[in-house]
Amino acid sequence: ALLADQILGRSGHLHPEIMKRPPERMPLGPYRRKLMWPLYGWAALRGD
Repeated sequence: ALLADQILGRSGHLHPEIMKRPPERMPLGPYRRKLMWPLYGWAALRGD
């Protein structure tokens, strides 16, 4: 759980930039954006 928390914590700082990019410019396209939303929400709940 700690490792996941650290990963989500770091990711939280990257999400704003990632979400601004068009899906086609992302490595996994729209699938990556869908995967990022749960992490973004989790980071928001953590206050990151």
